[in-house]
Amino acid sequence: MVFYASDPITICDPHHEMATLAESDHDALLLLAYLRVNNGPWADFWIADGLAKTFGWGPNRLSAARRRLIERGDVTLVAPQRRRTPALYCWGD
Repeated sequence: MVFYASDPITICDPHHEMATLAESDHDALLLLAYLRVNNGPWADFWIADGLAKTFGWGPNRLSAARRRLIERGDVTLVAPQRRRTPALYCWGD
């Protein structure tokens, strides 16, 4: 955390973020890297189960990696899944 003008500002350190995941969770790391490459910093995006095919995974494996990214705060749910519409996500805080 960096303090500037008496207001705390959180600095994202992508190297630390990736190193932490590389040591503990390869699936979440791969998913996060894919999402970062394909979505800009202010983008809203899907992490639909069909994305599992991209990695050669089953839907349960993708769901688990997505859940871990949500728990870590890397991505945030913007709009829940609806009929025939995947859930919408954005980058976490």
